[in-house]
Amino acid sequence: MSNLWLAFSFLTTLPLGRLSLEHSQLGKAAPWFPLVGGILAGILIAAEAGFSQVLLLPNLVTAILVIGAWAWLTGGLHLDGVADCGDGLWATAPAARRLEIMQDPRLGAFGGIALFFFLLLKVSAFYALEEKRLAIVMAMVLSRWIIIPIACLYPAARSHGMAETLHRELGPMVWKVTLIYPVALIAIGGWPMVVVVAAGGGAAWCIARFASQRIGGMTGDVYGLLIEATEIVVLLTDLALTAHKIWI
Repeated sequence: MSNLWLAFSFLTTLPLGRLSLEHSQLGKAAPWFPLVGGILAGILIAAEAGFSQVLLLPNLVTAILVIGAWAWLTGGLHLDGVADCGDGLWATAPAARRLEIMQDPRLGAFGGIALFFFLLLKVSAFYALEEKRLAIVMAMVLSRWIIIPIACLYPAARSHGMAETLHRELGPMVWKVTLIYPVALIAIGGWPMVVVVAAGGGAAWCIARFASQRIGGMTGDVYGLLIEATEIVVLLTDLALTAHKIWI
């Protein structure tokens, strides 16, 4: 259970205490990441029900509040990755300089634009969804699962930090075991869920390839970008399937 505790400590702002990543076995906690996402999804579903059915708030206000709660539960950790990657990955500079820019706590123009775009798109997509609760579960679970196979496939850009720990500690058997998560989603959602999983996984793989070309591998910021991008792609895919009357 200590690994589950570490996963909660690392991925959420829930008051469970903080464990040092230097001495943790983050790779052993990684298989619990999607489960943590599922539990966070339950909290967000309860929040959405409270805003929309108890307080009777308008749909747009509810969407903004839910996405705000979404960011708060994760401490803005992944959104920070979006901003840092916006500044660093798009910079016209050598890979080493891009890594330095991503470590700079100051927000640049590209980072601000990326952050604004992601938040606006996420709120808009969530607002437009008809079945919001299943979409929350899909987005939270799949986005936290996808970093496990990515961490196995791609090395870290730095010789220290979260990405290096994950790549070093995760093995092929770990991500194969965690396939239970997308399989469970497909069992729940039926064959259209295959499209959702493929879209989310494809988007994450493209981002990982791009980051690898730009900075030579993965960083914690890139994983934050992967999570946020996968969440948005899942929501948009859900919208597309619903619009074409494929989703049941």
